[in-house]
Amino acid sequence: MTTKTYDGQTARFLASVATCMPPLSSDVMQGWIDNQQGLKKFLGGLNPSVVEGKKTVLNFREEVSVGPLKKRFVPNEFFVTRDEGLHLYNNMQHVLKNAQIVESAEAAKLRCFDLTMNAYDKEIKAELPQRREVALWQIAHLIEAQKNGEDGSLLTNGHANIFYVAGYVVNVNWHTADRRWCVSSWGLVGVSWDAGDRVFSSN
Repeated sequence: MTTKTYDGQTARFLASVATCMPPLSSDVMQGWIDNQQGLKKFLGGLNPSVVEGKKTVLNFREEVSVGPLKKRFVPNEFFVTRDEGLHLYNNMQHVLKNAQIVESAEAAKLRCFDLTMNAYDKEIKAELPQRREVALWQIAHLIEAQKNGEDGSLLTNGHANIFYVAGYVVNVNWHTADRRWCVSSWGLVGVSWDAGDRVFSSN
């Protein structure tokens, strides 16, 4: 049996990882031990542009907390064009047509990624978790947290903030000149997104 050895920098890096690692229960640790492929994919974020020698389109950035939702959320009341803060493009009506009212919801975590290169929806979704769809109330929560274009999880530099919902992709974009968020949607028909855009996923 060959014993794995590390150079000094690698040893210091692993020690730093151990120091920064959050508390994990025995069950959680065993889950990662039993799922080494998943762990390998997760740790691939440490080298954001390369996984197993293949260049990736997504660079994991951070986890984002949303909620809890404490009051009734009516999608067709929030997602409307108003004088200050929000402009809704007509193509969002496809998403809102069958959108459900949400009475309440527990806090949730979203994961966000930055695009490392221009990419189509198919390429982006291939690198996202299977459970990727984001709820409309969660998108609204993020917009409200930066309603005047403040710094936060959503990009305000002209790049797109991308959310996959049932059957569509929603683009949330801050327009500096108009001082408002512009929200649109597209069918999953091969839209090309730009390097520097940001993608949000529910898992």
